[in-house]
Amino acid sequence: MNRHAISLKVREDLYEEAEILRLSFHKPRNAYINDAIAFYNHIMRKEMLKVQLQKESKLVKKHSIKILQELDALDDRF
Repeated sequence: MNRHAISLKVREDLYEEAEILRLSFHKPRNAYINDAIAFYNHIMRKEMLKVQLQKESKLVKKHSIKILQELDALDDRF
């Protein structure tokens, strides 16, 4: 697995909280940051899926209503 070095600036409050948490779990800083990125990626993928499903739902909404009306009209005939 390839690894990439990054440099980032973190707000002091976030850094201090992360340090307290990672030390309480005896976790190396690198592992803690990798886990945090993996977790955030998971959340963002779910958010992207939610947005995609909302768009697709809007696209089929009119067609679904029309089909339901047609089925309702068929029921009225029998």
